[in-house]
Amino acid sequence: MSTQLYINGVAQPEAISTFEAADVADAAALHFESCVQVANNNCNCNLTSSPTILQFMNNGIAIEDAHINVVITKLV
Repeated sequence: MSTQLYINGVAQPEAISTFEAADVADAAALHFESCVQVANNNCNCNLTSSPTILQFMNNGIAIEDAHINVVITKLV
């Protein structure tokens, strides 16, 4: 199983984590780090641009995610 970051629908090759499960009951902690650049006016209230959409997609076998943590840090 693997989890990958998608930005605006595009898979990010550097942001993927994979675990080889021997059984459907196996548990694993998957993680990755990635930098994402967004525009300064990245909000829904701006009618001239769309917000950046981050998605975390499961690839492979179906899994149940018990805990998902996302940390976003703004660098200025």
